[in-house]
Amino acid sequence: MRQTQVTSPSTFRAGSDAIRRITREKANIDLGNSIQVDSSRLSRHDLITPDTLMQVLQYIAKNDATMDYIS
Repeated sequence: MRQTQVTSPSTFRAGSDAIRRITREKANIDLGNSIQVDSSRLSRHDLITPDTLMQVLQYIAKNDATMDYIS
């Protein structure tokens, strides 16, 4: 696994931006207008469209052999 050197302080905003960027670059999924209010993604205030959520779930299912996310 390649490690990236962090050059700026960690913030929720920076983490959220990183997730959006990585999801777009690695999975070609644009999180668009989804709303992230906490880092757990379990808040009832986190909002994502059903279509975008399906894209994320399908990506995970197709790539689980390398990601080992489901187990």
